[in-house]
Amino acid sequence: SAPLTGTFILTTIGSDFDTTLAVYTGSTFPLTTIASNNDDPDTKWNDQYGGKTSALTFNATAGQTYHFVVDGYQGVAGNIVLAGAYRHTLTLPTAYPGMKPTMINNLNHVLANGSGNQAHRYELDSSTVSIGPNDSDGNGLSDLGKVAGTSSSYAMIWTPPSTVWTDSSISGLANDVNDNGFAVGSIWSEICAPSISYAVATYWSNGIRSFLPSIGTGNPASDARSINHLNEIAGVGTLYKDG
Repeated sequence: SAPLTGTFILTTIGSDFDTTLAVYTGSTFPLTTIASNNDDPDTKWNDQYGGKTSALTFNATAGQTYHFVVDGYQGVAGNIVLAGAYRHTLTLPTAYPGMKPTMINNLNHVLANGSGNQAHRYELDSSTVSIGPNDSDGNGLSDLGKVAGTSSSYAMIWTPPSTVWTDSSISGLANDVNDNGFAVGSIWSEICAPSISYAVATYWSNGIRSFLPSIGTGNPASDARSINHLNEIAGVGTLYKDG
């Protein structure tokens, strides 16, 4: 049964055949049709199968049981991918106009940039706002609410509401942070090769910078973009793991 009342989105995008999709209610036949779709007309859902997968929305009522049915157009069959989620309207705190949300974590913390050139982290549909340091951008958000980004051109880790450290020895960029407090990003290479200017992938642990083991110094330009809870790091051109 539906856990919430609201607009629910359902899609078969990723399925490898021409699908049809329908939602029904009822416990005896004939069931009541709530919504149905053959080919999703919205081109943003198109996939490698020519946009032949399906998508629909319907107004769900909390406690109501809904039956989802996926079929193949004219009897075709294949592997089904079915995904759904509630559509949620994001309400920005009115005290901070002009903020641009960039990401959300599993605790409904929202990361946004703007409003006086400061990074913000706030709770969904709440006036609770944590403001980053001056001239800051937020680029990464962990599930525990840690923020990675930049502050005055230096890599920054920000643990709301107030704890901030910046790697102020050289210009850098922190792209992501995990729940362990490890951050990844890049720094300008003058620290290791003053005559050459490019980015070197790096990570920070408790504010201490280390170059990624697989890159070292003096290699071609690189950047670390994402880190998971196992400290596995993805970047431009390769995959690393600390330790």
